[in-house]
Amino acid sequence: MAHSNLKRLLLKLIALCVLVTCLSFFTNKASYSRLATTAPQVLTVQIESQPQSPLQFSSTKVLSSDPFSPNVEFTVTNKGGKGIRAYTITRELVTDGGSRRAAILTHLTAQREALQPGQSKSDSVNEPHSPVSINSIILSIDFVEFVNGETWGKDEYNSAERLAGQRAGGHAAIEYFRQLRVKKGSSALLETITSEEDEIVPAQGGSSEWQDGFKTGVGLVRLRLKRAKQEGGLIRVELELQQPFDASEGRPE
Repeated sequence: MAHSNLKRLLLKLIALCVLVTCLSFFTNKASYSRLATTAPQVLTVQIESQPQSPLQFSSTKVLSSDPFSPNVEFTVTNKGGKGIRAYTITRELVTDGGSRRAAILTHLTAQREALQPGQSKSDSVNEPHSPVSINSIILSIDFVEFVNGETWGKDEYNSAERLAGQRAGGHAAIEYFRQLRVKKGSSALLETITSEEDEIVPAQGGSSEWQDGFKTGVGLVRLRLKRAKQEGGLIRVELELQQPFDASEGRPE
């Protein structure tokens, strides 16, 4: 009898071991399946084919593949025969639910900064925080302005208007500070440079892109004057006020 009971006990133990082994196998398989389905997609960077563009993407590099905060570095090269002083890069962020687009206008304000034929420039696009996972980024060229004033591209983001506004704002700011120096003296000039008040306002009637560009142009002049004041005081400020606003007027640096 004792031998029979021992035999039944051994069979129960063997059956229990088999059951535990099977349960562990299926549990691990289910866990692996869940991990496989939730694994994030690898971020891809695509370049829109634009064979006629004078500006071409020559390289891209993913600095951060975080799908909610990707960071991509790219290099553009002037493949045309004329120098380039401004251009707009667009990025399309593709998600499972659709896509959204944005643009970056690069304004090379000094003549020495102009992208000459064969020269390249690197930049990056960074999405600080996306509410949804980004699967891919598509880069393209939307607008190019050459050093002779001619332009190329669809200009879907009205970069030409923004540039016109920047130049109008830059001219207005330079003239404002020049007149301030004449009418109120150097002390008032130096004090106003660091003021946060908006003394220079754009004329009414321009497009929203022009208005935005105007404010940017004023801000650039004020920033340059602040830097000149820190580096050399009144003398450097007055020298800066003698400079053109940007490369379209021959600004050297």
